[in-house]
Amino acid sequence: MKTSTHVRDHAKLRLRLPDDLLNRIAESAKSNERSINREIIAVLQNAYDQSAGAKYQTIIRSLAGVDDMPPSLSAAEIDELDRSGKLAQIKQELKAEVAALVERIQDIEADRDRIIAKTERLKTIVENLDAAFHRS
Repeated sequence: MKTSTHVRDHAKLRLRLPDDLLNRIAESAKSNERSINREIIAVLQNAYDQSAGAKYQTIIRSLAGVDDMPPSLSAAEIDELDRSGKLAQIKQELKAEVAALVERIQDIEADRDRIIAKTERLKTIVENLDAAFHRS
């Protein structure tokens, strides 16, 4: 006799939606040939995927100007910036930009780790389904 060891790891959520929003979701679900639940999941997943992509694009845009920067300044250029009071401002702006880039990179790394974990989970599910299919 086979025993089922199916583990459910999905959260159940009661959600109140305005009727007009629910109707729009239902219409979209119907046109995409999926349940309302699957439609909501797809829309949320897409929103999070786009968010990760936007973070990546922000980093790329931030780094675009780096190639135009001189690798170093002459002593005379540094003295001029210091006399004009711009050196401290430039240092502060660069430190803030580097900190923001580090934070964005960490967000992308966390997103990447979540994607890898989900991919590994999907591989396991497919392997389990394949094994179950071959047993029956």
